[in-house]
Amino acid sequence: MPEQGAIDKLIIHDEIGLASGLLDDVRIRSVYRTVFARRGEFLLPVAIEASAVPTRQALPLEPRAFLAGLDPVRRDAAAHLATCLAIANFALLDNPSLPLVVNVFPRWIVAFDPFLADIGRYAGEAGLDPRGIIFSVNTAGAVDPAVLVTFTNAMRSRGASIAFDDFDAGESSLALVRQVRPSWVGIEASRFAHLDAAPAGRALLASMTGGLRELGATPFAGGIDSPALLDFMLSSGIRHVRGDLFGKPVGAGEFVLPGPHATSRFGGGRSNVHPLRAVH
Repeated sequence: MPEQGAIDKLIIHDEIGLASGLLDDVRIRSVYRTVFARRGEFLLPVAIEASAVPTRQALPLEPRAFLAGLDPVRRDAAAHLATCLAIANFALLDNPSLPLVVNVFPRWIVAFDPFLADIGRYAGEAGLDPRGIIFSVNTAGAVDPAVLVTFTNAMRSRGASIAFDDFDAGESSLALVRQVRPSWVGIEASRFAHLDAAPAGRALLASMTGGLRELGATPFAGGIDSPALLDFMLSSGIRHVRGDLFGKPVGAGEFVLPGPHATSRFGGGRSNVHPLRAVH
């Protein structure tokens, strides 16, 4: 784990102040996309999600595979670096007034104190109130509940919120939700798309997301890449969505906060969801 402040040595800035990281021969940059929520007849932008894109010789690497292939010390440094970059570049966004969702991997954090100190420092430099950060914890694979509890307690003590990403509806995932009580739980929409063909598929998904709400978590759907998938998620009661249907993630210098979206723009839907009109 880099000592407090040592992460600065891995960060470089371009002429407009955009930060990226360099770990050996791999360049790491932050990209951003919008999270939308249904509000009456509108899909409105409600948060901005950051993720990391590692590249080697200008060729993109799959982020999770890249991290998993590193030794523990370098993997920890890369994950630490990605989080700091996401926060550092947030001030350069077109309209950084919405909450920032940052992906984190607590099981790969070797020591929390330097990590927390650097997050606080970069948030302060970016003018970002910790209460405006949602730390999205990837729960895929083996996750030590004790590590999650330590991490979430530390984040909450600073005013930040916690989300679980890649929820799979298994008993172990539900147990983590009961123990940690995240504010948000993300599902990958494609994992549940097969339910749309079942007679009671929408009711099953609605029941699952209703159970999450009873535990105090707001469900949101990622990986929305088609009008049919958007329609399925919305008509099953999920109100928060993100995905390539609304645009690919882009760098901080290219990000422009979109206005409300209309379902008719994506080909409409077959449910009774009203078309979302443009805001004037």
